[in-house]
This record gives sequence, structure tokens and C-alpha cells, in this order.
Amino acid sequence: MSSRESRTAGRLPGVSLCVVTVAFALRLWPAAVDGLAYVPGALAAGQWWRLVGCHLAHWSFDHTLWDALTFLLVGSWCEAAGRRQMLAVTLAAAVAIPPVVLAVQPELLAYAGLSGLDVALCALLLTRVTRERWRDAGAALRATLVGVGVVMTGKLAYEFLAGGLWFVRSYASDFVPVPLAHLVGACIGVAFGVRPSRGVGP
Repeated sequence: MSSRESRTAGRLPGVSLCVVTVAFALRLWPAAVDGLAYVPGALAAGQWWRLVGCHLAHWSFDHTLWDALTFLLVGSWCEAAGRRQMLAVTLAAAVAIPPVVLAVQPELLAYAGLSGLDVALCALLLTRVTRERWRDAGAALRATLVGVGVVMTGKLAYEFLAGGLWFVRSYASDFVPVPLAHLVGACIGVAFGVRPSRGVGP
């Protein structure tokens, strides 16, 4: 085990746990989504908190459950590999996704949910593991990395072509899927993942 890995081994994924806890706590306050969802003109109106807060708000319990559990799983892995990089990707995606989505899809009345950040962290994890381990990886790991990459690419393609979500089927009455948020998140995750991490934060 490398010295960098030894510093992160066994450490609680504090950031991931905090994000998921807040997301579930907000479901106990249904009115919060109206105050946190990113809406057209939010920044111009000085409502800067919506830029990040929208990712913690969700339209239903099912929406919260899928998004939060995915964030906890993937976020914990990324946090163990490097908390600073995980935070950088999360913040970059959080700031970039809402304005891009509403600029390209002005028909949307509001945006909320963690799914774009979920995809960003998935892309970060896949890209980083591929970059760091491909040369010395065995056939099984290489096949796994290729398989996961194909699944992620297929998921994004399906969402754009079908206009729905691959893994979630019960969204129709709760919210409208926004594949563009996932694409933006994936691009940010890959962009950070191809660069060597500059150490691990505390």
C-alpha cells in the first residue's frame, strides 16, 4: 500500500455522508425545494445559494433515494482516493450544471437533484482508475474498466435518444429527467480524472 493510500484507508467519507444526510433531511421540509431549486434568472436576482443548494433538493422521496444512495456509494470511493479532488469535481459540477442546463433548455422551469454530481463522480472514478492502473492491470480489471465505460456511455446515449433515465422507471409523475446535466457532469469528471491528483486532503 502506498503512503497516499495509507493516509486515506479507513477514513470516514465525511463529505459524502454530510451531503446525503442533508439531502434526506430536506425531504422532511417539502417547501425547501421551492427555495433551493435553480430557476431562470436566479443569479441575476441575487439568489446565489440556488446554484449549489439545488443539488440537495429533490422533487420526491424516490428522487432523493436514488440520487443520494448513488452519491454515497461513488462519493465514498472518490473521497477515499482523494478528498481534495472529490471536492473539486463536486464543486465544479455543482456550479456548472444548473446554468448550462437552463441556458440550453430554457423551457425548464427549475432544476434540482444530485444526479449530475453522481455522474461527475462516476466519471472521475472510472477515468482515474483507468489512468493509474491500466498499465499494470490484469485482463479482468481491464475488461471491467472497459465494461463500465461502455455502460456509462450507453447510459448517456440512451438518455439523450430516449429522453428518459436508464436505471429509474418511476420518474414520470415526480420529475422530468435532464440528460444534459449528466453529460456536463461526465465531462467535468473526465476532465479532472485525466490529470494526476496533487495529493490528498485531510
